[in-house]
Amino acid sequence: VELAGTEALRPLVAGRPIARSAVGAPRLVRRGDPVTLVFRAGALAVEAVGIARDDGSVGELVEVRNRRSGMILSGRVQAAGLVEVESGR
Repeated sequence: VELAGTEALRPLVAGRPIARSAVGAPRLVRRGDPVTLVFRAGALAVEAVGIARDDGSVGELVEVRNRRSGMILSGRVQAAGLVEVESGR
């Protein structure tokens, strides 16, 4: 198993083989951390600050609470601390 660029998803024991299911893509958004929310519509991009309600890796869908309005939104993790809100929400 190629481990470069992965993150341990559960505790690993020294001297024992690492199971493929024990590692995965790095979580770039962590529950409780502040994130930047981005909503795009054509050439318009609106940004807001939110609080992640889930952990997520690039491309994963997570829930985020908008700090100002309190609304719960769904979006895809784009990068560390950056979530693009799904259109239609």
